[in-house]
Amino acid sequence: MKKRLTAFILLLFCAASVEASNILKSENFQYCSELEETTKNNTLYQVWMTSDILQKCSTDCRDLRLFDQDKNEIPYVIIENEHPEEIIETYTLEIKDYSDGQASKVITIKMPDKYRPVSLINLDISDRDFKKTVMLYGSHDQKKWDLLAREAIYDFSSQVALRKTEIKFNKADFRYYRLEIIDDDTSVKPEKSIKLKYEGLDFSASNLENKKLHITKITGITGPRKDNVRVYDEKSFTAFPVNLDKDRNTVIFLEAGLPFDKIFFDISNPYYHREISIYVSDTGREDSYRFLTRGSIYSFPLSGMSETKNYFAYQSSKQKYYKIMIENRNNPPLEIKSIKFLWVRKNLYFVSLNKPSKYSLCFGNSTVSRPNYDLASFINRNNWFNQNFEKLNTTQIILNSDFRERLPGDRRMKIEKIILIGIVILLVTGIGFWLYRLMRAAAKKPN
Repeated sequence: MKKRLTAFILLLFCAASVEASNILKSENFQYCSELEETTKNNTLYQVWMTSDILQKCSTDCRDLRLFDQDKNEIPYVIIENEHPEEIIETYTLEIKDYSDGQASKVITIKMPDKYRPVSLINLDISDRDFKKTVMLYGSHDQKKWDLLAREAIYDFSSQVALRKTEIKFNKADFRYYRLEIIDDDTSVKPEKSIKLKYEGLDFSASNLENKKLHITKITGITGPRKDNVRVYDEKSFTAFPVNLDKDRNTVIFLEAGLPFDKIFFDISNPYYHREISIYVSDTGREDSYRFLTRGSIYSFPLSGMSETKNYFAYQSSKQKYYKIMIENRNNPPLEIKSIKFLWVRKNLYFVSLNKPSKYSLCFGNSTVSRPNYDLASFINRNNWFNQNFEKLNTTQIILNSDFRERLPGDRRMKIEKIILIGIVILLVTGIGFWLYRLMRAAAKKPN
């Protein structure tokens, strides 16, 4: 009994060792795409990871391998196409003159002695529920004033999270700026005024009081507040099933197989305000979706201007299936013409060290683990933009006719579980038989 059990365990470990010692080859992957040119020695290359590649490889492309023409595996690193934004400087502006009229106020402000050109002026306002029109002028000598922008500032925060106190304009190098803050004309007779009420929200101009704003600080900023400069890729979907669930929510299923940083909705309806929930799944089965995130989209006129947020911002890794649920409440369903995924472009980097060669990217095997190469220690998101590299493009993706499917993970897990149960049964049986023999031997001994 002991010999059989020992032999079984040794056989199991030998099988695991053979599995671990397998070297990956191109035939272990379902798809391959050749790089279009022959490389040069000692050169760093960048390869754009297209949407077709991302859709066919595993999450984060952990199953992707790069082979040279001699079928050697070549180290690589995948980095998103983003690099630090230029340093944004903010200046507190000095108020040189202030005049307060009945329907407007005029503020003249001055830049500090040392400054860079600015493209944004922000008003620090503590008030809520207002809407004003701002005329922005610039001047070098306070005599000749150039019109730079005409924008609205507003706050509807008591009804919806919507607030804007920034004036954006083309980058300018003026020493002086003038703000003319004008009250909206609400003198129209009530029976002739246009009002918009939607789902209990009132965005009519006549609903806002022309109050005096309390501006505590004015700042000039050299550019929009961004953490990084990003290059995005995109893919649009126009054919997708749309259903209504029992609560009249719109439910959309997408087999996207892509990551996203933003999802844009092309919607025909002129105004709306809807809550959206996004769920993801690896298999697409109805009971397999798990919650990912939640947010809102809206579009409505605001007293003569239009405010639209028809996108959903969230950083998600690649998911095979998406379920998008839009809460309609008592409203008719939205007419969605297309859905567009945006994600930060992903580039692959590798070094061609040996003789000129042709390379192939191979992918499409969910059982393959993520590689761990030394190259990631030298080229990373903090320095890739400082490197000298040449670009290579992929060719058409080819279905690998030599692909040999390895044991699928779910089935292999079941087999391993059966083997483990068998080992436990053999151990319990052996120990039980040994205890039985021991007890019999003890019973035969004379008192």
